[in-house]
Amino acid sequence: MGILSFTLLLFAATAQDVEVFKGTATVTLDTKNHETNIVYRAHSTAEPLYFVLQHEDGVALPAKWSGPARLFLADGVLALVAGSGKAQLFKFPERGIPASLIGKFPFEVIPTYGIARYGHEPPAH
Repeated sequence: MGILSFTLLLFAATAQDVEVFKGTATVTLDTKNHETNIVYRAHSTAEPLYFVLQHEDGVALPAKWSGPARLFLADGVLALVAGSGKAQLFKFPERGIPASLIGKFPFEVIPTYGIARYGHEPPAH
């Protein structure tokens, strides 16, 4: 097996699958618990999706916003790209950016140590 074949196999083995949704996002902050809360209403589903992203103390939290956006989900990665062009990528520090997203959007990368998906109802605090 040549070097090129090995490189292609390595790339295929490390590529991450990304789920993509189109809809509307509402991003709010819980500064007391150092969390970003996202309610996402996908056009393809009747019920909203709720996410809570946990950040280390000292990590700058994103600004709150709401509007049309695409949602990208991968293992340890959640990205939002707003209709305005605003692009935020939340990821575990040890995770890379999925290959299908590299260079496509000017992401503001925000480290997170927890990404919880709560299905169709918001979490109880």
